[in-house]
Amino acid sequence: PWNLRKDPDNAKQLQDVCTVAMNLLRQLANYLAPVLPRLAEQAGELLGRPLDGWNASQQPLVGTPVAKFTHMMQRIERKDVDAMIEEGKQEAAAAAEAS
Repeated sequence: PWNLRKDPDNAKQLQDVCTVAMNLLRQLANYLAPVLPRLAEQAGELLGRPLDGWNASQQPLVGTPVAKFTHMMQRIERKDVDAMIEEGKQEAAAAAEAS
């Protein structure tokens, strides 16, 4: 979408791409709602309507105004995952030594 936005002649295609992306966001947020309820709530706020479950998300949203974007999640970097794994290994080793 960033490249499409550079040329005003691509406005219709840009709108189509963004519409598909927002509908995919809605479906993903519905899938993740049981484990990430706050993300589902934020996605509903962005789309201007609560996420009403899987069946409702099967009907595409078209022509729906989108609220101003707010940051929803923090990116997890590989180094952070590696650090958590290493910390877990050290804790497991310490627990094994203690028993």
